[in-house]
Amino acid sequence: MMLLGLVGTLSACSSTSSTTSSGSGTGGAATTATTSTTSGTASTQSATTSTGTQTSASTTAMSSTSTGIPTVNLSATIVDESTQTPIVGAKVCAYLHPELPCTMSDASGKFTEGLPENANTGVLIDMAGYGGVMAPLTTQTFPFTGLTIEMATTTQLTTYYGGGNSTYPEAGKGFVKVSFASSGAMQGGSTATLVPAGGKGPFYAGPTGTYDPAAGLTGTSSAGSVRYGSVPVSASIEADAQCANGATVQGQFGWANASTSKFGLPVVDGYETHVDFQCSNNG
Repeated sequence: MMLLGLVGTLSACSSTSSTTSSGSGTGGAATTATTSTTSGTASTQSATTSTGTQTSASTTAMSSTSTGIPTVNLSATIVDESTQTPIVGAKVCAYLHPELPCTMSDASGKFTEGLPENANTGVLIDMAGYGGVMAPLTTQTFPFTGLTIEMATTTQLTTYYGGGNSTYPEAGKGFVKVSFASSGAMQGGSTATLVPAGGKGPFYAGPTGTYDPAAGLTGTSSAGSVRYGSVPVSASIEADAQCANGATVQGQFGWANASTSKFGLPVVDGYETHVDFQCSNNG
């Protein structure tokens, strides 16, 4: 039930006017991190994703001709959290960069969006009937490919958070989902903590991916995911993770941290920020 991906197709749309299902388009109340403006050609590099290795041949970093901001591409697939079917027509915008054009997911749920190089950045995703998603990434000079981003319906999120005595949506608050995977499958028994603590939760998921009060009592999720509701909006907080059975944890979707078991992330008004960790099998 989570991250698998593929390359998308760029389809530009205006980022100056944004209609959202639960968030605020290209904005949010958080501030941005420092962005390097070094441009040029990205060398052949590889990076581990939650489903294996994402590779990039020698590729020229895309630079916006209208803004002059050196950018790299994020290519991913957007799917329904429960059915894993592609979501068509979702709007994808660069976080806190309205000067960069937005894009839309195509008939296969795929998209490609340009993001600033060497930055703590990400994308805001909106789709009618679904909860808005903030997917944070730390970029370098090579493109990200082979990623999948899940979206839950507003009905699912209202039920999930409501079961944990939280409210969705909630004005002036954000939400956080932390997921764990191992060899492409969800990793149960893992735990996560937000630093600083705030909001409501953790709300651990049961085998079907819905909120499981019994899982919350043990502090682990058999489905490999946990959510936090009513989280105060912040430019950056931290998600600390611990994989089951002492397995090594490696951050996958979030802002890079000196520790591989920790990830920085923004909390954006009206959006659910997704943070993903990979648990090794050699623990």
